[in-house]
Amino acid sequence: MNILVTRPSPAGEMLVSRLRALGQVAWSFPLIEFTPGRELNTLPERLSALGEDDMVFALSQHAVTFAHAHLQQTHAYWPLQPRYFAIGRTTALALHTASGIEVRYPLDQEISEVLLQLPELQNIQGKRALILRGNGGRELLGETLVARGAQVEFCECYQRCGKLYDGAQEAMRWHTRGVDTIVVTSGEMLQQLFTLFRSGIAKIGYYAVGCWSSASVWRTSPGNWAGKIFRSLKTQTTMRCFAHYNNTHNGKP
Repeated sequence: MNILVTRPSPAGEMLVSRLRALGQVAWSFPLIEFTPGRELNTLPERLSALGEDDMVFALSQHAVTFAHAHLQQTHAYWPLQPRYFAIGRTTALALHTASGIEVRYPLDQEISEVLLQLPELQNIQGKRALILRGNGGRELLGETLVARGAQVEFCECYQRCGKLYDGAQEAMRWHTRGVDTIVVTSGEMLQQLFTLFRSGIAKIGYYAVGCWSSASVWRTSPGNWAGKIFRSLKTQTTMRCFAHYNNTHNGKP
């Protein structure tokens, strides 16, 4: 099994290092990188305008990282009055570490549907909600909060930008190295992979490990794909998937 990891840095390199430590052949090929969001400069004012029982939502670790860096640069702080929510445990830990404030998060799956089931989010009529996120993304959280009577604002804390590659050159490089397995962690990155390699990717069969958000793109994609989709694709989940695959297929794609 020759594995191509498309996660952004540094998570991609960390996963590759762990795979290699287990004797796997793996390479890092990040498809996106992160830059500061276009609305970061409005964040301190927006946070300071929130009152008691208003809400702040962090939808990723990257949102927390860029938001906290900007607050430090502007000598601002995370206010104590609002209630803080995160999409999952890892993001909640990052937000708590940055702010020192208690953060509520779903204990099951790290998706908006489960976050919205928290008891604290059922009666929010008239409350204000500030959602910290990247460019694009799903609208379910904001739309549902509005439907429940909240006043919702978004703050783009970071941007996901596609990295530029020569598609033909990269396709040849990974084909020469015998890549037969690809780790894809979002539908956006999977679509970018197809665009980059175009029809060439349809000529090779791959075993892919994808996350829930890549499922719809994967199922309508060109090529001969097999593999596994997870609701949340963390490093531990990925490692368990490869261990199971090796045990059942003797490492052969």
